[in-house]
Amino acid sequence: MSSLDLSGVDLAGANLSAALLHCACLRKANLVGTSLPMADLSLADLRDANLSRADLRGASLERATLNGAQLVRADLGPVLIQSSTGRLWSANLHRARLDGADLSGAMLKRAVLSQSSLVGAVLKNAELSDAKMAGADLRDVDLNDTDLDGADMADVVGMIH
Repeated sequence: MSSLDLSGVDLAGANLSAALLHCACLRKANLVGTSLPMADLSLADLRDANLSRADLRGASLERATLNGAQLVRADLGPVLIQSSTGRLWSANLHRARLDGADLSGAMLKRAVLSQSSLVGAVLKNAELSDAKMAGADLRDVDLNDTDLDGADMADVVGMIH
């Protein structure tokens, strides 16, 4: 489904595990409770999409645009890769745009958010322990009761806590 225009589509509760949605347009899509672990949403347009309670463990959202998106209680934590080493695969939001997004209560443990823009985002009660946030823009971000234990905050811009 890469490069498709799926603006406004209702995929609530769908199973899209490991789906290829590279460069897809999902603007204002309803993805509430959708299962997207290990999906490729890199460069996708998810502006104003509703991804509340979505399973995005290990998904790639590198350089995706999620401005104004709802990610309330979404799971962007790591996924365990079944192998002899039992490797954890982190969600990748490197250079993603999350300006004004609502990530209240979201799970972002070990997520890669380096160089991402979260200007005006809500991260209240979010889990960001061990997240990689180097160079992220956190101006005007609500970090009330956010767990940042072990997070890499090097060169973060505008952190107000």
